[in-house]
Amino acid sequence: MREIKFRAWDGKKYNYPELWDNTMPSNWKQHYVLEQYTGLKDKNGVGIYEGMF
Repeated sequence: MREIKFRAWDGKKYNYPELWDNTMPSNWKQHYVLEQYTGLKDKNGVGIYEGMF
């Protein structure tokens, strides 16, 4: 079973939703592109993510 992880791209850097707290704005979808971990890693051992929206 693959691990379910997400990350969000804001145009400058990646943010990790599991680190977010309740201070995130309710309209965060307008500011971030959410990506989900595929369960695969590249040749350097870095996790591969795919964009969702």
